[in-house]
Amino acid sequence: MSTMSIPSPRTVRSPARIVRTTANPGGTCWVVFELWRQSAITVPVSSAVLQQALGLAHRQLLGAEATALICVDAVLETEVRPVAWQPSAHPSAVPPRAA
Repeated sequence: MSTMSIPSPRTVRSPARIVRTTANPGGTCWVVFELWRQSAITVPVSSAVLQQALGLAHRQLLGAEATALICVDAVLETEVRPVAWQPSAHPSAVPPRAA
């Protein structure tokens, strides 16, 4: 009897950009990941999770850049499972301050 092993999903740190947010601070943001589907498909992420991890106010989330550990072998956006968010070190990653 042979034992087939199921390959574990590959987890990598990917650059991410928040491309859409809801009007209410407790809502959802939609994020694209550079290393998953060539940034073509958005992944829903809780605004509260992003605010806490990135240290940003809700109004600063849109356009913000960060990195997160993701499952690059994911087929559906629900399988990406981004965790361990970090602010991006890229200079353009800091959204402009509100006037």
